[in-house]
Amino acid sequence: RGEVFYGGGSQQTVYTLPSSFPTITLNGTDPTTTLAGYSYTDAGATATDANSAVNLSVATNTVDTDTVDTYVVVYQASDTVGNTVYATRTVMVIDRTPPTITIIGADPASTIAGTTYTDLGFTATDAHSPIASTTTVSTNVNTGQAGSYAVVYEASDTAGNVAYATRSVAVVDPAIDSRWLTSAVDWPARGNHTSAVFNDALWVMSGLVTPTVNDVWSYDGVSWTQSSDASWTARGGHTSAVFNDALWVTGGFDGQDVFNDIWSYDGNSWTDQTPVAQEASWTARHDHTSVVFDDKLWVMGGTDATLYSNFLNPAQYHNDIWSFDGVSWTQQADASWTARGGHTSVVFQDKVWILGGFDGTNTLNDIWSFDGVSWQQEATPLWSARGGHTSVVFDGKLWVIGGVHDNFDPVGTALPDSWAFDGTTWTRGPNLPAARVNHTSAVFDNALWVLSGNA
Repeated sequence: RGEVFYGGGSQQTVYTLPSSFPTITLNGTDPTTTLAGYSYTDAGATATDANSAVNLSVATNTVDTDTVDTYVVVYQASDTVGNTVYATRTVMVIDRTPPTITIIGADPASTIAGTTYTDLGFTATDAHSPIASTTTVSTNVNTGQAGSYAVVYEASDTAGNVAYATRSVAVVDPAIDSRWLTSAVDWPARGNHTSAVFNDALWVMSGLVTPTVNDVWSYDGVSWTQSSDASWTARGGHTSAVFNDALWVTGGFDGQDVFNDIWSYDGNSWTDQTPVAQEASWTARHDHTSVVFDDKLWVMGGTDATLYSNFLNPAQYHNDIWSFDGVSWTQQADASWTARGGHTSVVFQDKVWILGGFDGTNTLNDIWSFDGVSWQQEATPLWSARGGHTSVVFDGKLWVIGGVHDNFDPVGTALPDSWAFDGTTWTRGPNLPAARVNHTSAVFDNALWVLSGNA
């Protein structure tokens, strides 16, 4: 630049050389790419100036690796005399991650031979690019032939990434299903009995035969042994549970009278636990349920009907809940679920579950769970409404087995099916060798047992 000075009456001109501008040199490549979903670390730059010190900074860096796009990183270099220059790097965020496929329903799944298999499909999501297409690539499920099959799914995103997932489907022929083994027992056929595992043995107690009996049998894994008949009267529709190192029996009926007495067995003898030789705090009933939860013995629902006509009267059914801490009975708040009998209850995933039953008008297939504070209705299952079924926890799943759908009709059509619930999805299990109702189920010797019942 030129500068003019005046001195001594004469003009003096002084010229200064032009200042040099900083030079910015990018490190790494330009343009560059980075993967969506990963952090981006810029390679940076260097700045020099031939005549003065220079300060380098990043003026703009808006790179967002969660969003596929093209971004510009702007560098700024300034020297001490005020000269400023800029340089840029182009950064392209690209998606190389395939979509995530979530299979709806059970995997592996099962279906019964001769039925129609309806696949529940899948969903696909992608964190960085829109889903472009979803399709079932192939399915070779043949319900006409028992065997193992596969359903293959495909999903792609707009970035061209493709994902695959496979569901295994077993087609089961109940007529030749070998998962159920049948063995003969020494005790007479019966229904409305109870079973429990106590002292390393499987026990079967009482039930409706002809006439009603109060015999007690135990199985040690080798043979059945009849214990002396119980001290309590013959009955069916009672419950049994293991509580406080003893086997407990509650309620029931003998075809004419309904009971609310309570008995316990310590391995040697039966003891009448009915408080002060009087009836329990809860009213007489049968077809109720009992579980052990929160260190207490619980009694829930049931009916006091005695004749078949009374079975069709909703007023004969209960939804009251009682718990016993080993000293006294306490009535809990009535359940959110409707009054019923012939339902089942089980402890699964730290909750009490109530499943199905009969309310005096209809068979039910609603499901309720109790976490110790409140009842919550669960999603409606795939299995049909029923009563007189069984529920048990086996192999980490909640099972529902058999029962009757025809409004709890004693001469209704019994069901042969089984269903397993993993906490999320119900899956059809193998059919029983024969349909039944008013049977019992138990887990003993690493196997799921189904005992007796009515056809």
